[in-house]
Amino acid sequence: VDIWQGLLGIDRIGIHDNFFELGGHSLLVIRFTSAVQRSLDLSLSIRSVFESPTIAGLSGVLSVSSASTIPKIEKQERPEYIPLSFTQERMWFIDKLEGSLAYHIPQVIKVSGY
Repeated sequence: VDIWQGLLGIDRIGIHDNFFELGGHSLLVIRFTSAVQRSLDLSLSIRSVFESPTIAGLSGVLSVSSASTIPKIEKQERPEYIPLSFTQERMWFIDKLEGSLAYHIPQVIKVSGY
């Protein structure tokens, strides 16, 4: 309920209120599933929100949901030298070979009006 209140900007939400009737949409569903994963460490599919768009319905889905399999991102030491990706290396090589003019597209547009 707290997650829905934050996403939808509504103070009071009942367990039988429909997410989509309260103003929810597909992008908020994605944010909701992400918040559930972050807060509860449970995996919730986007499809399950569309199939059970109430808190009561989702509580049943979450009760049988497994722990998230998405690994946590942890901060690591940053090495002094970070190698270029293949694309960056190619662009550097072309710039050194021909100069950066290959990426400039000159164009003239005549604008008339007020």
